[in-house]
Amino acid sequence: MLRTFAAALCALAVFSGSLLAEEIKGKVKSVDADKSIMTVTVGDKDQEYKICDDTKIVGPNGQALKDGLKAKLFSRAGVPVVITTEKKDGKDVVKEVKIGLNIKPIQPGGIQIKPLPAPIKPMPVPIPPAIKPMPVPLPALPPVPPQPLPIQIKPIRIQPLPIQIQPVPPAPPAPPVPVEDPKKDK
Repeated sequence: MLRTFAAALCALAVFSGSLLAEEIKGKVKSVDADKSIMTVTVGDKDQEYKICDDTKIVGPNGQALKDGLKAKLFSRAGVPVVITTEKKDGKDVVKEVKIGLNIKPIQPGGIQIKPLPAPIKPMPVPIPPAIKPMPVPLPALPPVPPQPLPIQIKPIRIQPLPIQIQPVPPAPPAPPVPVEDPKKDK
């Protein structure tokens, strides 16, 4: 019984944090990256949010943006955004900003990239039982008489190159090698 109570207490602690979080959906109106303030249009009202240093800013691909509020996505007005806030000390603190979730990213060349569909699973194909090849009679072809190939051979005249051959002088005789008598040393 103690274990059940402890498990219920842990579950309550985990889920109570998510109950305090609030998601606000709107569109970016303006961003002041130097002051870390973002103005978002929610319905018909404009609301300002202070972005902290520990606020996670996520782009359309789900990865964190390195440039933060200075990213190019924030330069366009009307980009959809979802802001997650939590209550801390009676104040709303922005924990996460998800921007551009419903827009198509644009490549530098101006070509819009469409998101890839989910991978398609291949359908299983039933393997038929062994098939015996059927002999197919080939039609009889008439004999073709051999024909000469259209090749023309032109004679080529080869001229000798003007080269002068000079005789190589004989090598000088090698000097005599003195041979010592091995018996003299003893």
